[in-house]
Amino acid sequence: MSNCGCSRRCDCVVIAGDNITVAGDGGTGTPYVISATGGGAVTCDQVRPCLSAGPGATYDPVTGVIAANVSTDAGNQVTIGTDDGLFVPAGGGAVTALAVTDTPSVDLELTGTGAAGDPYTVAADVVLDPAPPGGGTNLLHESPDGLFVECADVRTCLSAGPGATYDSATGVIGANVSPAAGNQVAINPDGGLFVPAGGAGGTALAVTDTTTVDLGLTGTGAAGDPYTVTADVILDPAPPGGGTNLLKEGPDGLFVECDTVRTCLSAGDGIEYDPDTGEISAFLSEDPGNQVEFGSDRGLFVPPGGAGGTALAVTDTPTVDLGLTGDGSAGDPYTVTADVILDPAPPGGGTNLLKESPDGLFVECADVRTCLSAGDGAAYDPATGVITARLSGDAGNQVEIGGDGGLFVPAGGAGGTALAVTDTDTVDLGLTGTGAVGDPYTVTADVVLDPAPPGGGANLLKEGPDGLFVECADVRTCLSAGDGATYDPATGVIAANVSPAAGNQVVINPDGGLFVPTGGGAATALAVTDTDTVDLELTGTGAPGDPYTVAADVVLDPAPPGGGANLLHEGPDGLFVECADVRTCLSAGNGAAYDPTTGAITARLSGDAGNQVAFGGDGGLYAPPAASAALEVSCGLAGNGSAGAPLAAAVTAWPYPCDLDAQGGLVYCDSTGTLRSEPRAKYQYFTTSLNELIPGNPAVPTTTTTGGTTVATRTLDITNPDPCRPAIAITSVEVDVDFVIPPGGRAGHFVYGDEMYRFENRGSATVSDVHTQTTKVVGNTTIPPGGTVTVSVDIGLGFGAGGATYNRVQSFIRAMVFAL
Repeated sequence: MSNCGCSRRCDCVVIAGDNITVAGDGGTGTPYVISATGGGAVTCDQVRPCLSAGPGATYDPVTGVIAANVSTDAGNQVTIGTDDGLFVPAGGGAVTALAVTDTPSVDLELTGTGAAGDPYTVAADVVLDPAPPGGGTNLLHESPDGLFVECADVRTCLSAGPGATYDSATGVIGANVSPAAGNQVAINPDGGLFVPAGGAGGTALAVTDTTTVDLGLTGTGAAGDPYTVTADVILDPAPPGGGTNLLKEGPDGLFVECDTVRTCLSAGDGIEYDPDTGEISAFLSEDPGNQVEFGSDRGLFVPPGGAGGTALAVTDTPTVDLGLTGDGSAGDPYTVTADVILDPAPPGGGTNLLKESPDGLFVECADVRTCLSAGDGAAYDPATGVITARLSGDAGNQVEIGGDGGLFVPAGGAGGTALAVTDTDTVDLGLTGTGAVGDPYTVTADVVLDPAPPGGGANLLKEGPDGLFVECADVRTCLSAGDGATYDPATGVIAANVSPAAGNQVVINPDGGLFVPTGGGAATALAVTDTDTVDLELTGTGAPGDPYTVAADVVLDPAPPGGGANLLHEGPDGLFVECADVRTCLSAGNGAAYDPTTGAITARLSGDAGNQVAFGGDGGLYAPPAASAALEVSCGLAGNGSAGAPLAAAVTAWPYPCDLDAQGGLVYCDSTGTLRSEPRAKYQYFTTSLNELIPGNPAVPTTTTTGGTTVATRTLDITNPDPCRPAIAITSVEVDVDFVIPPGGRAGHFVYGDEMYRFENRGSATVSDVHTQTTKVVGNTTIPPGGTVTVSVDIGLGFGAGGATYNRVQSFIRAMVFAL
């Protein structure tokens, strides 16, 4: 069996399934014969109804014969050849249409007509940018043998920066080792930069003071003159608050003593303070009638009914000076006096016109008259206060004083006064007439009432025949009663709402005011609220025999959120944190050693061979001075590691007009210690196409609205090749639909809801497979880093008329993805 790979003898085993029989053994003389048995056989007669003819084919379901359908339309060049194949004689077919489209990088040229004697010829020239966007010279060249870039051109793009040498003729880049005296950097025989052990020179050390610690540095770092760093805590001799600094320094460290803190306190009203002991106590007034005393528990105590008199205080205002005498008792009632304050120097700089006399405040006409003066068109007598119109003496003036004492211009004398009106948000002005004697100006004004005030309610201001008005009934709807008040919206009466609850001491007095008899008020309400750090407890009722008692306990977190133990403890004498607890919080890292028992932190020196660091005679870290060549640096580094020339990145000046901080890229260090730039730009091209034959020649939809009727949706998944940055995709879509349009018929296709093509047959014969391939470029699509988006294209048909049908829908989707 050739199909199963056997040669002379077949070892394949064929097993018959349901309704199948197998005969033979697969040998040359007795091949396998596989037959369908009763019930499972499929005959040609059963298969033939499953087929049908599409465009360009004929089919006979009786015989199963499929043949080419040659159109009988006039001018058709296709015939059946002598060998029964389709035949078009030389020169008989229509010339295939061909067009070329240039791109920014390739210039295409098309010659010829596509005929047998004049074939199409497409030539392509690569376009070289004569002025690249970076402003330099294009390194890409063209020769008779193709495109090329030469090393000599590339070498002109490079130059040497600090720490490097560069030969633009050979392209050799080397390290620039300074010839300065004492430089320890050299070129090793293996070609690398080399600094021998200990050859980098003394370790550079500098100290920087802070506002709280003054660091001192002495020594040169040499073996005989090691560095010595001293630190002094800075105590502010004049704190910003203006007082004395309580923090002091002694032989054993910083300290603050109680005696010093006590000087910060002093006694105010109602307090006595002993600065020697720090004891603070209440100060009881010795004035007659004072009811406050010390209770048996040494707390402040006022016996029942002892507070009696009402407390009263007065506060002056900028215009009234209030005085208060008396203590409010029956024998010495409060007396409040008030004096109006007259400003002796008003802010405007003039004289205060308001004066005071035994009968009260007054302002006289004579004083007010000094505030006035005459301007243009007016005359003023400050002695009498008379203001009159001042008539110009210029020739031709038509204004005079009329018989009734008013200003008068005779008819036609003033030459017509111009008048215009301007509406405002609140008044709508109307103007009629010309201003002539027989047609005087008439100005009308209508107040504008807001039908929908911005607050959302109804406008209380209304307009009637007699003018604007606001009625009490409307205003009363704006009010309502809250806690402690009652309100009657029918009468507008607002009253106090006295609770009928048992024990309420508040009543309405005969004088209409709220009244609580002496001693009748309830005890002051008191409540406490715990916080996350203090637990408050309240006992007592606040009554004279059971006063309120507030106790406070600091809350210590038994399980701090960090997962460790709480270092803060509580003892009989207060809160405390001990050194032993704090020491458990610390541990040693690289270069350090730590003793949790004593809390001592020391430097840990490496035992590796060649370590130059040791402890100096003063207990500090010490590296012996250099004794050999200076440090060698390789590409990208500058300096020799000395104090005068520390190692630094070899860089050049920023040559661009834009801001370096805002536009410069970054350099990164990867897991192997290699310097890395920002991700390289990436791009990728995606495409998909589908040429779908539509069976049955369906009718073109008659839709004429935007987008037509969608008959196919084609998609393309595009992926951002850059896992770091978003990408931009530019997508183009090509669509081609074949229509069969009888005379008077019409059809069109849409892409993305946009009508791209419409054809109407105005001839007398049916047009078959009429089509035009259209292209639409879609705007930018942003794709997240490493993400995938699906471009979906709806292909619509419409404007179908006159029996138009379609039989093919072809599409191309192409996307260029850029991550820059």
